[in-house]
Amino acid sequence: MRWIEFIHVRAFSEEFRARALKEAKALSMKDAPEMLESIGLWDRSDLPTDLSILLRWTEKPVPGASSSIGLQLAENFSRFGWVNHSVWADMVMIQKEGGK
Repeated sequence: MRWIEFIHVRAFSEEFRARALKEAKALSMKDAPEMLESIGLWDRSDLPTDLSILLRWTEKPVPGASSSIGLQLAENFSRFGWVNHSVWADMVMIQKEGGK
């Protein structure tokens, strides 16, 4: 089972979003836990103040809770706007036949 954490930021303004984006682009996998597979940055196409950070885990970092990395990111990015932090587990992947 794989896990993802979403840190969704709705910035106070486009200026705050630009600051958050700059900080998000500086994130690094250096010294990341082995279970952390990747960090993704997502831009909401219909709201210019929204962005999300996606942490993809190969296994749940902390049973029944958010990871310490996710909690730290959520707290750090809260200075740019409202933050929603959630943890999700995959249930099933539906793919095209013969697809990857």
